[in-house]
Amino acid sequence: MKHLTKELRRWFLFLCILLLCIFFVGAHAQKQTQKSAAFTLSVYAGRVAVFAEGSDEPVTVLETRIASLPETEAERLINGIAAGNAEALQRLIEDYCS
Repeated sequence: MKHLTKELRRWFLFLCILLLCIFFVGAHAQKQTQKSAAFTLSVYAGRVAVFAEGSDEPVTVLETRIASLPETEAERLINGIAAGNAEALQRLIEDYCS
């Protein structure tokens, strides 16, 4: 009986350590994905454009012309609006281009 209890403790400890490792690897992967998905909505050649973080060249240039937007919104875009991930970027594009 004593031998069985030691064996169960070892398996329990092993499983706990394994689950913690899986949790930390998953959290790290999610953090890396969020870091690499940072964008800025700004202006390029008079149109609304999407820039990847740290890039001077747009990833995408949209059809919406900056001149068609209200002045305050145009100023915000000229200064650049950060989007931390693809979902936030999609919301911004919908706000400015629809």
